[in-house]
Amino acid sequence: MVTSRPARLVSRALVAALALTLLAPAAAASPRAAYNPDDPDDPYVPHLFGPPPAVAAVEEEEKAFDHDFGISAYYSRWAGSYDAGGVGFRIRWEPLDLFGVEVFSELLDVTVSHGTRINLPSGFNLYVPLELVSGFRVRALAGLCSMITFDTAEGGSDSQDVQFGVHVGVGAEVALSSQLSLFLDATYQGYWGHARALDAWTAAVEDELSRMDNVQVGLGLQFHL
Repeated sequence: MVTSRPARLVSRALVAALALTLLAPAAAASPRAAYNPDDPDDPYVPHLFGPPPAVAAVEEEEKAFDHDFGISAYYSRWAGSYDAGGVGFRIRWEPLDLFGVEVFSELLDVTVSHGTRINLPSGFNLYVPLELVSGFRVRALAGLCSMITFDTAEGGSDSQDVQFGVHVGVGAEVALSSQLSLFLDATYQGYWGHARALDAWTAAVEDELSRMDNVQVGLGLQFHL
């Protein structure tokens, strides 16, 4: 029997297709470890148009000014109607990138010729922080405040008064780490209250109201939460 050339070609093609059909399931079922691109002995090379290797997501480190809350302690120095120095504490909240609010309280030892005078100012600030470069920002602030004063004469007499005021100022802050920053604030403080007399024997509060003008500088550390 003589077979024509076209018939032989067709038969060979059928045999090859049958062989591929039988071998494909076995090849697919054979176990193989995942491709390791760092292993020079791995003979497997991914297809040129295959999916790219997975890239692990890199989390950006949170910076100090990314935190919404903060607490701080600072040294406070006053000059003007009151020559005083002391310490202060404040709590801060920044609900928006360009808006924040903070409450503060201070303990001041006022310089007087006779006796002792202690002032306890407290209040709140509304401020607008603006980060000029990464890790450094400035702010404008304004707020309302009150101050309780305690005068004690050397002879034992004492008096107290409550004053109310406003303040405006500016500040600068530099980040030291992801949760710590150093700040410097300068404010004008205007208080209205009763004039007081303090000498060696008496401490008295007068009836007349008067305004007391001061400049305050605060230097401290802020811990960001």
